[in-house]
Amino acid sequence: MSQAKFEMEYLGAFLHDIGKFAYRAGIWKGDHEARGKKFIDTIFNTLRISHYSNEFNISLLKTYVERGSTNIQIADAIAAKERVSEKGSSLKTLRPLVSILSRVQLYDDKRLPKIHYYNPSPINFTIDMPRATNLNSTKDWKIDEFFLKSYESTYAQTFVKFVDEISILYNILSFRPFFTTLYKLFEKYTSLISSASYVSSPDISLFDHSRVVAALTSCISSSQAENQCLLVKGDISGIQKFIFYDIEEATRAAKQLRGRSFYVRLLADTVANYIIRQLGLYDANILFCSGGHFLLLVPNNEANISKLKEIEKRINLSLLEKFGGILQVVLAYDSYTKDWLGQNFDLMSIFLDYELNTAKTRKSFSVLSEVMNFEMVRAEGLEKFEKLFQDIGTNIVKSEYLLEIVHPGGDPRNFDGEGTIRFDELGTIYCFVSKDLLLEKLKKLETFDFEYCIIHNLRNTDLNEIYQIAQKSQISFKVAFSFKYVGSYVPTDKKLNDKPLTFEELANLDDEIDEENKSDENSDGSYPLLGVAKMDVDNLGRILSGGLKKPTLDGSKETFYSVSRFAMLSRELDRFFCGHINSIAEKHRVYLVYAGGDDLFAVGNWAKIIDFVQSVQKEFQKFCCGNENITISCGTVFVKPNYPVARFAKEANEQLEKAKRTSQFKNQISIFYREVSWSNFNFLLNIGKLLYQTVSDKNLKDKLPRSFIHQLLTLTQQCLDENGNIVVDKVHQVTSKLHYAFARRELDNTILSQKALNDKLNIQIVLNQLDEQKELNNEIEESFLRIFTRNFNRQKEINNEIKESFIRIFARYFIMSEPEIRKFWYKNFQIPASYVILKTRKVNK
Repeated sequence: MSQAKFEMEYLGAFLHDIGKFAYRAGIWKGDHEARGKKFIDTIFNTLRISHYSNEFNISLLKTYVERGSTNIQIADAIAAKERVSEKGSSLKTLRPLVSILSRVQLYDDKRLPKIHYYNPSPINFTIDMPRATNLNSTKDWKIDEFFLKSYESTYAQTFVKFVDEISILYNILSFRPFFTTLYKLFEKYTSLISSASYVSSPDISLFDHSRVVAALTSCISSSQAENQCLLVKGDISGIQKFIFYDIEEATRAAKQLRGRSFYVRLLADTVANYIIRQLGLYDANILFCSGGHFLLLVPNNEANISKLKEIEKRINLSLLEKFGGILQVVLAYDSYTKDWLGQNFDLMSIFLDYELNTAKTRKSFSVLSEVMNFEMVRAEGLEKFEKLFQDIGTNIVKSEYLLEIVHPGGDPRNFDGEGTIRFDELGTIYCFVSKDLLLEKLKKLETFDFEYCIIHNLRNTDLNEIYQIAQKSQISFKVAFSFKYVGSYVPTDKKLNDKPLTFEELANLDDEIDEENKSDENSDGSYPLLGVAKMDVDNLGRILSGGLKKPTLDGSKETFYSVSRFAMLSRELDRFFCGHINSIAEKHRVYLVYAGGDDLFAVGNWAKIIDFVQSVQKEFQKFCCGNENITISCGTVFVKPNYPVARFAKEANEQLEKAKRTSQFKNQISIFYREVSWSNFNFLLNIGKLLYQTVSDKNLKDKLPRSFIHQLLTLTQQCLDENGNIVVDKVHQVTSKLHYAFARRELDNTILSQKALNDKLNIQIVLNQLDEQKELNNEIEESFLRIFTRNFNRQKEINNEIKESFIRIFARYFIMSEPEIRKFWYKNFQIPASYVILKTRKVNK
């Protein structure tokens, strides 16, 4: 098959279901295949691509869209293996896309949430969270007329925007940039549209189904082997060491971290794209690429396997020369039949992970002969790249776009200098560009021999805004338009031309200045500490290998992890951790060292980091539709701004591992060296915030001084052994001391009991003020605390009467609560106490 015919079939496979989009939007007439042909006639009739002698073969493309190719028919059937059709009302064909995250189930005793769906709208970097229904299952899910009317309207609006923006393809005459642009437009407009609404669980998007069909078609048409499909898994080894090694503990630390982490991100992207270019393939063959990992689906043949070996060797030799082997690319691949790929993708993923881990133990094996004769570059060799990393760290903050220039080995020197990242051995150069300099940069390309250039929007998914600038140049026929999710938010100083903040400035970044300390002659605000957080998704391997179930016609479920579901699930997680995470970080002014795939690493003011991780967990749960089977854990440490970067990174990772290790279901946070569930953390943190209010309020009659919180913390810690576990005998010993401590503050058992009736009155005051309509349970103290702490942030001012009541109930937890409650309280009091102590700690001028 000629390359031109291969490309036409590939494009036809990718567009084979485009008529479904038009059908649901009520555009044109006929079934979805007829509307697909109409789409080709209407949108593609004026296209001219140089590969086809200036004649785009519309007739052949329409044949492929009608599944006229046997290869496409087979690929479509394999990509749709997870479907179970339902007969009935035609209205089911208009059912919205169900969130695939709401369908994940790891534990039989954790029920799935209600059905959640997406509106069929274009995606952007900030996620429009899925919406809940009152349904437990999609079976017999009928669409009422009101929903149908509004849903069709949204479909039509999205389709019109899609057709309008697709006009940017008309000036692109080379197939590769043409397809890259089309691919990103599909991602933008069809990621939230179901590929098959009539099936029992419509949880695969039209975009993900289409790209898998294109990738499978390429395998079927380009491989003569029995095992037609080759899965290639890639991993950048040595990322942690590379990012954190020998970072200067100075003002440039934040910039260096940012630059190194983004360099690794680009390395993985560049390697994945270079491989598919060398194999004559396109974007759809990359099933996943993020977080230093990628998975490719390519045709299995001897030529491709030979090229993979040569590519791995070439890349690692280059990395060896640059960084002395700190970074290496590790590839693992295996071949499968197309049918096995469709039915056993979960097993294949497990096998590949094993092969990849084995390959990591033989790192640098591909360049072993060179290593034996190579004078190893010391790790300190990174120093010569520090200027590059600092430039990256600077430019990623102030640039709206990233140019990706693919060249056949030329030397575009005009793109040297600040903001330029070269991977010459992979024929790729990157250049950061601000909006006002984009046209100037594009014009500089006219004098160079390059294959094509991709302009990535780093701020949103609007491709038309790039096109409006690029069309003013003379090279638009070789330019692709794209967007790139990058978890890279950095707090800046608006007064200093958006200069990124240093670690020292981040540590001092606290909007909630302690007024008492601020007025003190020895104080200059809240205590400056860095908060460091590492978070990742729990049990991701289990989710990928067995968390997705296929509903069967008899109502039972079987594990069924199809290639389409992998593509959908992995992309959804990346959308959260690379895209949506920026809006959360910006809200709390927290610096993202890296974010992508299924994890993140963040640094900021200690108090802001606490609020940030709390927000991430809540937003992630909303994104996962409240599904208790998909959780996230977190490890935190709090350090001084000049603390060694490599050490705080290692300690944060250790705390993350502790958080996961101390619970069967994980779903925990390690903070102030205590591991608790997120629900308990939210409760304890809110108590800490309430304590802070009472400690800092000079007008309270029963005010708790800061020293008293210290005393309570010291006493409760005496109840713990060296591993942080409760020792019952010590609890009894400490109880009498706590009675004495509270009695000295006139808060003994008698007074607490006498004031119980008044406390009930104060609880009612809280309920009235916060408009809570819930019944009080028998545990007055617990009810009060939970209602109070859950809602107090909504109240700007809490009157002194309520604060006094809180102090009395707070005291009861130490001396009057049930033994099991008291054990929990003594063990975890360190969390609210540490929060108060840090918030009230004075800063010497």
